[in-house]
Amino acid sequence: MSHYAVLVLVALLGAGLALTVAVRAGAAAPAPGGPPGAVDVDHAPAAYRRARRHGGVVAALAWGVLLAVVLVAPAPVLAAPGRWQGLLLGCVPVTAGLAFLLVAAVGERTWPRPAGTRRRASLRPRHVRDVAPSALRRLASAWAGGLVVATLAFGLTAAPDARSVAVAYAPGHSGSGGPYPGWAYGVPLTAAALVVLLAGEGVLRLVAARPVVAATTEDDDVRLRRASARRVLAGTQLVVGSTLAGVLAVGGATLRLVGRAHEYAVDGVPYTLGAPWVVVAGTVTAVAGMLVGLASLVVAALALRRAARDAGAPVVPAATLP
Repeated sequence: MSHYAVLVLVALLGAGLALTVAVRAGAAAPAPGGPPGAVDVDHAPAAYRRARRHGGVVAALAWGVLLAVVLVAPAPVLAAPGRWQGLLLGCVPVTAGLAFLLVAAVGERTWPRPAGTRRRASLRPRHVRDVAPSALRRLASAWAGGLVVATLAFGLTAAPDARSVAVAYAPGHSGSGGPYPGWAYGVPLTAAALVVLLAGEGVLRLVAARPVVAATTEDDDVRLRRASARRVLAGTQLVVGSTLAGVLAVGGATLRLVGRAHEYAVDGVPYTLGAPWVVVAGTVTAVAGMLVGLASLVVAALALRRAARDAGAPVVPAATLP
């Protein structure tokens, strides 16, 4: 795939580094006079501190695995050019997202169990909507919906090979270029992103169903669940949003390349032909991809910042956010 896809992967790598720093900061001991509503971890029950520490370690490991996949996976793909290189490179964020969610799921399944002969449990059943922020869930779904729309648009405008796009400048004069996210690229990437979205919902169900933290109030237990849910959704929406950003960036770049003016010569007479409207469409699409990528990064950073507060940690300073 073009260098634009590589730039998207580099951006995701940088985001992972910044977000890992935020997660590690979230596991630090809180300073006196923390934000309103934060848990006083120093005086919290040992079970709460143990559960909070478990959640922080799992989050750090999950982001570390995501980083490792993003860092390692592109190298063998770029080293072996082939027909499916573009698709494999585009699937790197999705692969990293699935690895991230797998670690998060293992962390939920290994959540510290209540100890002792007396245990408590809430009689009110918990649902995902009780612990997961609805805005983050809707945003992840919106990124997936945007990917479906982009796949339809690119697929319908792609050339018959579903990998390139052709533009007619004038009767008898046309041009084509690629890679272009037609059906051959768009359908597998969209399906993979939807798998990430569903896997994220599965992990959120584990968060809602996990054991209650012993010797804590129900509000404090809910805070820990919300912190875990925000961390899961931060990674989920980042991966789906990055996939959408990559598709838009690559499609827009190709449209700009194909639509720009080309020089021809007929019987020794030079002509310059192009499709300015295609260039405009490509520019708008590429800018939209950049904005989606930036938005997913900012939302992920803010979600991790709020998760740190929910778990009783100090707010991450703005200077550490990407």
